[in-house]
Parts: sequence; structure tokens; C-alpha cells
Amino acid sequence: YRQRESELLQLLVDKYGPEPGYREAVCPTGFERDFPTLLPLPRAVKIVQVACGNAHCLAVDDRGNVFAWGGPANSPALGFGSSEPPSVTTEPRPLAFPRRSGARAPRIARVACGNSHSLAVTLGGALFSWGMGKHGELGHGHRFAVYTPHLVKFFAEEDRGNGVVTRVACGAKHSAVVTSQGMAFTFGLSTSGALGYTSLDGAAAAAAPSSD
Repeated sequence: YRQRESELLQLLVDKYGPEPGYREAVCPTGFERDFPTLLPLPRAVKIVQVACGNAHCLAVDDRGNVFAWGGPANSPALGFGSSEPPSVTTEPRPLAFPRRSGARAPRIARVACGNSHSLAVTLGGALFSWGMGKHGELGHGHRFAVYTPHLVKFFAEEDRGNGVVTRVACGAKHSAVVTSQGMAFTFGLSTSGALGYTSLDGAAAAAAPSSD
């Protein structure tokens, strides 16, 4: 059998040439590639972390800058704003974060992506979120889309005693946060108990972080 298989493979090679070392195929929303390809970033940029959502990606460099790509450009998950064109962002673009008057732009330490939302933690432990907020996955206390990075005020209120944010993670439509006090918070859609607690009011989603 093995000899016959080898002979058949050789016939194919003789007729069509050797099999390529990679495959690439066109699909309805772009193309598929089954081999790693280097991102088109300047040589000076050193990436230290990446995260993938359903149709977008984020990357953080060693200087605390964030790059985003995917589509469309006006998607809330990318964070570029609602005035962007509806075309796909096929190459990484730097993402701007709000800054206080006279202050430097915040340096990002970590990012996470859900299906259609994104989280970012600064070196100082502040949390920013943006994207689709239909299920409360942004943690802003409402269920609206946010098109640019916004500070999650829940973790900026020192009187709560939560500490600063150190780790973040995203599911499809929910988010989880760990603080310097060793506390874990979740918010968003609790499909199959994903939030880890029972809603007191019977609602299926939590729009603000909770550790209960």
C-alpha cells in the first residue's frame, strides 16, 4: 500500500509540480492563509503582546503603544471612531487614547479582545474599554456602543478599595478583570453562567463590574 501511495504521489508531482509550502484561499470576507506572515510594522516597533477578536486584532509594543487592525475601520471594536470609512483596516494602525490636559498619552501594558469589544490596561493600572456594549461587556454601566477608548470609572474610584487593574480577559460578550488587591470582577453577558454569579434582579447581563 505504501509503495502504491508513493507512486501515486510521484505521479502528481510529475504532473503538477511539488506541493507548495503554504496554502492561501479566497473567502467571502477576505482570504485565508495557513502559514505565519510578518506584520507590516516599522522595524523600530517591538511587539510584546497581541490579542484577537472575531474580526479585529490588537498589538502592544514595548513603548506602550497600541496598534489595531481588522474591519471595518468604523467598527467600535477597533477604537478609531464612528467617522472612519466602512472599509477594512488591512494593516496595523496606531490607536489613540484620551489624555488629561498637559499629560502624556497613557502607556498600555495589556490588551484583550472579545468578539466585538476590547480592553486595555495602562502601566498605572487604569482600565479602558471600547466596542459593542450591548450586553454590558464594556463595564461603563450602560449597554451602548463606544467607538473610542474610554476610561472605566468603576476602577478609577479609589474609595471603592479595589486596587488598580493588573490583568484582563475577554470572552465573546463578557469581560473579566483582576486587581492588585487580588479581587476578580466580571461583567457582560452571562451565557451558561459565564459571569460566575447569579443576577439578583434576574437580568442576563451585567453592565457594571461585580465580584459577587
